[in-house]
Amino acid sequence: MHPAGSECNLKRRARRLTLYGLHLRYTPGMLFKAVASVCLSCEGHAQAEPKYNGDMPRYFTLEEANKALDAIRPIMEEIQSIRISIIANHPDKWPAVEKAAGNGGNPTMSKLVNQFDRLDKLLHRILDAGAQVKDINSGLLDFPAMRNGREVYLCWKYGEDRIAFWHEVEAGFAGRQPIETF
Repeated sequence: MHPAGSECNLKRRARRLTLYGLHLRYTPGMLFKAVASVCLSCEGHAQAEPKYNGDMPRYFTLEEANKALDAIRPIMEEIQSIRISIIANHPDKWPAVEKAAGNGGNPTMSKLVNQFDRLDKLLHRILDAGAQVKDINSGLLDFPAMRNGREVYLCWKYGEDRIAFWHEVEAGFAGRQPIETF
Protein backbone atom coordinates (compact mmCIF):
# COMPACT_ATOMS: atom_id res chain seq x y z
CA MET A 1 0.00 0.00 0.00
CA HIS A 2 1.07 3.58 -0.47
CA PRO A 3 1.99 5.44 2.68
CA ALA A 4 -0.73 7.71 4.01
CA GLY A 5 -0.85 10.97 2.11
CA SER A 6 1.21 9.72 -0.84
CA GLU A 7 0.17 8.63 -4.28
CA CYS A 8 1.72 6.18 -6.70
CA ASN A 9 3.81 7.30 -9.66
CA LEU A 10 1.10 6.17 -12.08
CA LYS A 11 -1.50 8.39 -10.45
CA ARG A 12 0.86 11.36 -10.72
CA ARG A 13 1.58 10.47 -14.35
CA ALA A 14 -2.12 10.19 -15.18
CA ARG A 15 -2.70 13.62 -13.64
CA ARG A 16 0.25 15.04 -15.64
CA LEU A 17 -1.16 13.68 -18.90
CA THR A 18 -4.28 15.78 -18.45
CA LEU A 19 -2.01 18.83 -18.32
CA TYR A 20 -0.57 17.95 -21.75
CA GLY A 21 -4.02 18.10 -23.35
CA LEU A 22 -4.82 14.41 -23.88
CA HIS A 23 -8.57 14.67 -24.31
CA LEU A 24 -10.32 11.50 -23.24
CA ARG A 25 -13.81 11.07 -21.89
CA TYR A 26 -13.31 10.35 -18.23
CA THR A 27 -13.39 12.17 -15.00
CA PRO A 28 -9.93 12.39 -13.48
CA GLY A 29 -11.17 11.00 -10.17
CA MET A 30 -12.48 7.90 -11.92
CA LEU A 31 -9.11 7.17 -13.53
CA PHE A 32 -7.20 7.87 -10.33
CA LYS A 33 -9.46 5.48 -8.39
CA ALA A 34 -8.96 2.83 -11.05
CA VAL A 35 -5.20 3.31 -11.06
CA ALA A 36 -5.16 3.11 -7.28
CA SER A 37 -7.14 -0.13 -7.36
CA VAL A 38 -4.71 -1.69 -9.84
CA CYS A 39 -1.63 -0.45 -8.04
CA LEU A 40 -1.63 -2.06 -4.63
CA SER A 41 2.08 -1.44 -4.31
CA CYS A 42 4.56 0.68 -6.23
CA GLU A 43 7.10 -2.14 -6.23
CA GLY A 44 5.79 -3.55 -9.51
CA HIS A 45 6.40 -0.36 -11.46
CA ALA A 46 8.77 1.70 -9.35
CA GLN A 47 11.42 3.23 -11.58
CA ALA A 48 13.76 6.15 -11.50
CA GLU A 49 12.00 9.45 -11.98
CA PRO A 50 12.64 11.28 -15.26
CA LYS A 51 15.36 13.93 -15.37
CA TYR A 52 13.01 16.81 -16.19
CA ASN A 53 12.56 19.21 -13.29
CA GLY A 54 11.30 22.32 -15.06
CA ASP A 55 13.66 24.72 -13.26
CA MET A 56 15.64 26.47 -15.99
CA PRO A 57 14.67 26.61 -19.66
CA ARG A 58 17.27 25.71 -22.20
CA TYR A 59 17.48 28.12 -25.12
CA PHE A 60 17.84 26.65 -28.61
CA THR A 61 19.19 28.05 -31.80
CA LEU A 62 17.15 27.11 -34.86
CA GLU A 63 19.83 24.60 -35.86
CA GLU A 64 19.86 23.01 -32.37
CA ALA A 65 16.06 22.80 -32.26
CA ASN A 66 15.92 21.08 -35.66
CA LYS A 67 18.63 18.66 -34.56
CA ALA A 68 16.69 17.88 -31.36
CA LEU A 69 13.59 17.45 -33.50
CA ASP A 70 15.32 14.65 -35.43
CA ALA A 71 15.44 12.68 -32.15
CA ILE A 72 12.00 13.81 -30.95
CA ARG A 73 10.05 13.05 -34.14
CA PRO A 74 10.01 9.22 -33.65
CA ILE A 75 9.04 9.72 -30.02
CA MET A 76 6.10 11.90 -31.09
CA GLU A 77 5.09 9.27 -33.65
CA GLU A 78 4.87 6.68 -30.87
CA ILE A 79 2.95 9.12 -28.66
CA GLN A 80 0.43 9.68 -31.45
CA SER A 81 0.09 5.91 -31.94
CA ILE A 82 -0.58 5.35 -28.23
CA ARG A 83 -3.01 8.27 -28.15
CA ILE A 84 -4.95 6.87 -31.11
CA SER A 85 -5.03 3.43 -29.49
CA ILE A 86 -6.36 4.80 -26.21
CA ILE A 87 -9.05 6.83 -27.96
CA ALA A 88 -9.97 4.06 -30.42
CA ASN A 89 -10.45 1.61 -27.56
CA HIS A 90 -12.46 4.09 -25.55
CA PRO A 91 -15.79 2.26 -25.89
CA ASP A 92 -14.54 -1.05 -24.52
CA LYS A 93 -11.92 0.27 -22.07
CA TRP A 94 -13.67 3.04 -20.18
CA PRO A 95 -16.46 0.84 -18.77
CA ALA A 96 -13.64 -1.38 -17.49
CA VAL A 97 -12.07 1.68 -15.88
CA GLU A 98 -15.32 2.46 -14.09
CA LYS A 99 -15.71 -1.16 -12.99
CA ALA A 100 -12.07 -1.47 -11.92
CA ALA A 101 -12.46 1.53 -9.67
CA GLY A 102 -14.85 -0.46 -7.54
CA ASN A 103 -13.59 -4.04 -7.68
CA GLY A 104 -9.80 -4.07 -7.49
CA GLY A 105 -8.84 -3.89 -11.17
CA ASN A 106 -8.77 -6.17 -14.19
CA PRO A 107 -6.53 -7.04 -17.17
CA THR A 108 -8.10 -4.40 -19.43
CA MET A 109 -7.36 -1.72 -16.86
CA SER A 110 -3.80 -2.99 -16.45
CA LYS A 111 -3.22 -2.63 -20.21
CA LEU A 112 -4.60 0.91 -20.14
CA VAL A 113 -2.39 1.82 -17.19
CA ASN A 114 0.62 0.44 -19.10
CA GLN A 115 -0.27 2.65 -22.10
CA PHE A 116 -0.49 5.72 -19.87
CA ASP A 117 2.80 4.78 -18.23
CA ARG A 118 4.53 4.46 -21.63
CA LEU A 119 2.97 7.73 -22.78
CA ASP A 120 4.30 9.50 -19.70
CA LYS A 121 7.82 8.12 -20.22
CA LEU A 122 7.83 9.27 -23.84
CA LEU A 123 6.61 12.73 -22.87
CA HIS A 124 9.41 13.02 -20.36
CA ARG A 125 11.97 12.08 -23.01
CA ILE A 126 10.75 15.12 -24.96
CA LEU A 127 10.87 17.32 -21.86
CA ASP A 128 14.36 16.02 -21.03
CA ALA A 129 15.48 17.20 -24.48
CA GLY A 130 14.38 20.74 -23.54
CA ALA A 131 11.21 21.00 -25.63
CA GLN A 132 7.86 21.99 -24.15
CA VAL A 133 4.84 19.83 -24.91
CA LYS A 134 1.92 22.16 -25.62
CA ASP A 135 -0.70 19.71 -26.93
CA ILE A 136 -0.59 15.94 -27.34
CA ASN A 137 -3.58 15.81 -29.70
CA SER A 138 -1.91 17.91 -32.38
CA GLY A 139 1.65 17.00 -31.42
CA LEU A 140 2.48 20.64 -30.72
CA LEU A 141 5.93 21.44 -29.28
CA ASP A 142 7.75 24.65 -28.47
CA PHE A 143 11.50 25.10 -28.18
CA PRO A 144 12.53 28.11 -26.07
CA ALA A 145 14.82 30.49 -27.95
CA MET A 146 16.14 34.02 -27.62
CA ARG A 147 15.34 36.74 -30.14
CA ASN A 148 16.54 40.32 -29.65
CA GLY A 149 17.14 39.67 -25.95
CA ARG A 150 13.74 38.20 -25.16
CA GLU A 151 12.40 34.68 -24.91
CA VAL A 152 10.33 33.35 -27.82
CA TYR A 153 9.35 29.88 -28.96
CA LEU A 154 10.41 27.95 -32.03
CA CYS A 155 7.20 26.09 -32.83
CA TRP A 156 6.72 22.64 -34.36
CA LYS A 157 3.57 20.64 -35.01
CA TYR A 158 3.47 16.90 -35.68
CA GLY A 159 3.56 16.33 -39.44
CA GLU A 160 5.72 19.35 -40.24
CA ASP A 161 9.13 18.48 -41.72
CA ARG A 162 11.18 21.05 -39.83
CA ILE A 163 10.64 23.98 -37.54
CA ALA A 164 9.05 26.48 -39.87
CA PHE A 165 7.47 28.89 -37.36
CA TRP A 166 8.20 30.86 -34.23
CA HIS A 167 6.02 32.96 -31.95
CA GLU A 168 6.17 35.31 -28.99
CA VAL A 169 5.65 33.58 -25.65
CA GLU A 170 2.29 35.26 -25.06
CA ALA A 171 1.06 34.93 -28.66
CA GLY A 172 0.80 31.14 -28.67
CA PHE A 173 0.01 28.99 -31.70
CA ALA A 174 -2.29 31.63 -33.19
CA GLY A 175 0.64 34.05 -33.33
CA ARG A 176 2.96 31.78 -35.30
CA GLN A 177 5.18 33.61 -37.76
CA PRO A 178 7.31 32.20 -40.58
CA ILE A 179 10.80 31.20 -39.42
CA GLU A 180 12.26 33.52 -42.08
CA THR A 181 11.24 36.44 -39.85
CA PHE A 182 13.09 34.98 -36.88
